[in-house]
Amino acid sequence: MSKETSKKRKIRFRASKKVNISAKENGKIMLWQVKKILNCHFPDLSTRLSSLSNPREDIRYTLEELVMAAITLFLMKYKSRNEFNLKASDEQFSRNYYRMFRLRVPNMDAVDELLEMMDTKEMENLRCHFIRSLIEKRVFHKFRFFGNYFYIAIDGTGVYNWKDTPPEGIQPFALSRESKNGKVSYTGQVLEAVLVCSNGMYIPFVSEWIANDGNEYDKQDCELKAFKRLAERLKEYFPRLPVCFLTDGWLLSLSKYCTPMLQ
Repeated sequence: MSKETSKKRKIRFRASKKVNISAKENGKIMLWQVKKILNCHFPDLSTRLSSLSNPREDIRYTLEELVMAAITLFLMKYKSRNEFNLKASDEQFSRNYYRMFRLRVPNMDAVDELLEMMDTKEMENLRCHFIRSLIEKRVFHKFRFFGNYFYIAIDGTGVYNWKDTPPEGIQPFALSRESKNGKVSYTGQVLEAVLVCSNGMYIPFVSEWIANDGNEYDKQDCELKAFKRLAERLKEYFPRLPVCFLTDGWLLSLSKYCTPMLQ
């Protein structure tokens, strides 16, 4: 029997052999795979997080520790900040987290306070920087339409429904709707631009609030007006990106506007 045939048989035997991996070991493998991907595609992640402006006065945790915890919450698909805090109370989790990122695990209430104070434009710049990095590395190229165009889905979605009692200071900006019986309700909506892939994955690009400016108006803000603002920001972040829009029928009325804006 040749050495090559022997090797092939050994490979087939190992592939057919069932390996029982504990949940703990499986969790470790997943964490290290996440770290490997972050180091591969985002080598400047730590530097970028540290360079964000810091609006806090009381500095218990570093800016990098707080923002990285927010990213980890979504990476690990925790359902709430409370669930993340419960997990972080486990000593083994904290040790593994430090081994991965060389960062302490902060309390998620501190993360929430930071994100409320931070400039949303700065966080958007950070996100778009990393998306551009993935595009430059041709990560999404196999999902392009006709081998050239990236699918960008654009649609509005409701985020808040305050009924007839919006929070103080929100009412001038919230969208109002009057029912047939004269009852007024207030909602908060956002327009999202998302990169969609044929494997079911989607990557948020840019968001634009559909909101009034707080002054008197003849017509409320709407998806059509919000799209014009969103298109300008898409052009700013991705000036040469060939895109194919996936939209509702309302965008057809903007065809004259879209062509010069996104070419």
